[in-house]
Amino acid sequence: MRRSCRSIIGYGARALLGSAGEKPAGPGANLAAPLLAQHLGGGPDAFGGQVFMAFVGAVAFATTLEVVAGLVLSASGSASHDLWSNVIRRGGATEREQKLVARLSSAVLGAIAVAVTLVAGPNFNVAFLVGLALSVAASANFPALVLALSWRGFTTWGALTGIASGLVSSVVLIVLSPAVWPGGAAHAPFPLDYPTLVSIPLGFLGCVVGSKLSRAREDDTKFTELRVRAATGLGAE
Repeated sequence: MRRSCRSIIGYGARALLGSAGEKPAGPGANLAAPLLAQHLGGGPDAFGGQVFMAFVGAVAFATTLEVVAGLVLSASGSASHDLWSNVIRRGGATEREQKLVARLSSAVLGAIAVAVTLVAGPNFNVAFLVGLALSVAASANFPALVLALSWRGFTTWGALTGIASGLVSSVVLIVLSPAVWPGGAAHAPFPLDYPTLVSIPLGFLGCVVGSKLSRAREDDTKFTELRVRAATGLGAE
């Protein structure tokens, strides 16, 4: 749905603004939506055009802030609770340790996001960056979530290897893609802009291989409880 909306806005801006709107929209076309709103409101000299453009700009800023804040909070919570407390400390982490890890991971993730933005430059399309973030998240999480709910032989090591496989493969393929690799599509080793067509199957493969090679077997009762909880919600509290 979101991709369809972006396509409609892009085609609408091209149809109504014409070739004269290409340069103001920028090389990444990030200003296509505000300029289209301004045109529909009556143009740059009209009161309605200024109001429409300000409204769209405020919505875009609020949406970006909400998405970034949500991603940082989610990632820092996973790092402190799932990775540090459950995997590294095996349930023995104190509340103070979890808070410290969450703060440090938030700072590290923020620094990485700023560095990526500076490297991408002002000509990079913001919507494309969002798509890349969702591609990495889907590659790392989707295979483990599906198999956790559908495969009785799925193990903790399978989840770790699957998440690592999806994460590493998606990041590597993004670096090798035409959008990042110098020289564009003519020189990029990986021909697709988004890595999910390859990275998600690699995530499933990592889950299966890790589960098969793991010596520890999971309790069948836990799998049954998870299936019942996912289907009915019983025990979720």
